[in-house]
This record gives sequence, C-alpha cells and structure tokens, in this order.
Amino acid sequence: ITVNTFAGQSIELDVQPTDSIKRVKQLIRDTTGMPTHLQKLAFDNAKLSNSQTVAGCKIGNGASLLLQE
Repeated sequence: ITVNTFAGQSIELDVQPTDSIKRVKQLIRDTTGMPTHLQKLAFDNAKLSNSQTVAGCKIGNGASLLLQE
C-alpha cells in the first residue's frame, strides 16, 4: 500500500490482510519516526481505528491511505 502525507511524502509499505491498523502505524513510525499516537489514517474518506484490520477496511493491493498529523 501507499501512505500519502499532507507534506507530499509517499511511503510504500508491505502489509498483510490480517495486519491491524495499529501495525500499519508501527510500520509508518519505523519509516518516518512519527509516533503512532500522533498518526491519523484515512481510507476512502473513512477514519481508521487501531483495532481494524487491513482486510476489514477493504484495503487491497495498490491502495492509498492518507496520513494526517
């Protein structure tokens, strides 16, 4: 998946359908250094919560998420 920031940065992540959104945030933290508690992710105009999974949010290969601070 691709995570796009308001600053114009694009982050490519390799995630599994069973990964939680919390895990996705940890991968973003590992790449950018941004603490997970400051990250707000959205997909298809919906805010994502930590307990949801990638598959549960219908996030597939090639999907783009929006990262807000």
